[in-house]
Amino acid sequence: MKISTRIKGSKLYVKVRAGFTEKINEPEMEGFLKKNVKRFMRPETIKKTYVEYAGRNGTTLTERLQNSITAYDLFFLVEQYIDSVERIGTAGMMAYKMLLDPDYCFYIENTKELQFIYISFEKNEKNADLSGFLEDMIYSAKPETQKDADEIFKFAHYIKAKRGFNTREIEKYIEKYDRTIVNIIKNKNMPDSGFITDSRKEYYEHKDRKEENTTVLTNDNMDDDGGTTTLEVTFDDEQTGLLTYDSYGSDDYDDEQTGLLVENSYRRQQPRQLQAKLIRVSTDDVVYIDKPVFNIGKMQGAMDYVVTDNYNISRDHASIISRGDRFFIQDHKSMNKTYLNDIALQPYEETEIHDGDNIRLANEDFNFIIEF
Repeated sequence: MKISTRIKGSKLYVKVRAGFTEKINEPEMEGFLKKNVKRFMRPETIKKTYVEYAGRNGTTLTERLQNSITAYDLFFLVEQYIDSVERIGTAGMMAYKMLLDPDYCFYIENTKELQFIYISFEKNEKNADLSGFLEDMIYSAKPETQKDADEIFKFAHYIKAKRGFNTREIEKYIEKYDRTIVNIIKNKNMPDSGFITDSRKEYYEHKDRKEENTTVLTNDNMDDDGGTTTLEVTFDDEQTGLLTYDSYGSDDYDDEQTGLLVENSYRRQQPRQLQAKLIRVSTDDVVYIDKPVFNIGKMQGAMDYVVTDNYNISRDHASIISRGDRFFIQDHKSMNKTYLNDIALQPYEETEIHDGDNIRLANEDFNFIIEF
């Protein structure tokens, strides 16, 4: 694999060229393009031998970490990485296919946003080291103060003591340090255009400028009570949504704790969650679908359910995707295909599955059950 970059105007272009024995997995890359996953560079050209991506011009993550950085800013970058891994999984893609090289992960200075690259080859893929990339970020950081160094050292020790790569556990640690970091990234996820900041002072300066563009319109007609109706209209050319927190029902996010975050006065109703499971017919194994994207195959360490005793199953065979109370299955261009009720599925196309459906991976049958 060879990688080259070029800059044209405000855009950055990155070309990833397949090695001599490699071929780009075009169907999967086309599927990735349609997903439009946040914080990933967009493939503009997809060929058998290369993919060219486009994104906003920025410095490399390596360059950013070589400059002094506060613990807050490092956690802000780490949370973006964690959220991106989760987003790529939710989109039905494989996080281990991210190009996790700090020299080819890009940092946008004015928005403090990271840009990642997703690349898939037909074979001879090298799995990305999710934990290793996180450790590289931590150990490459140049702390701004001794206090920052102490916080970063504590985080490095925490990561070293953990086995595996658990995004939720890492987020809990960041929340304990400063919950606004996770709230900012999770609840608004940095719009592509608009004002973004992690500085309280900058936020309120921007808010004051925004309020200057507010016009009050008065309706000449009398309302039912005999008064006038006043409508406040805000003319705002850019989004400031990053710093708005939509409450999901938690009562412990008060104004003092959330800092810049503005909580909406309504509470969203949580969708009803259903529990789904697979029954493996040959062994009667019960496999609970306990993640938004549940991967099945024979590759140890990367799959959520590993089929170890059937050579017909592909290393990365298929995934079950849950969205609210609906479930979907997606074949990952497996060698011996995936079948839903005896009908072969097209690679990388999501197909809805229902309670009682039969799923066959190669020659391995599973019954799909939804528990209400």
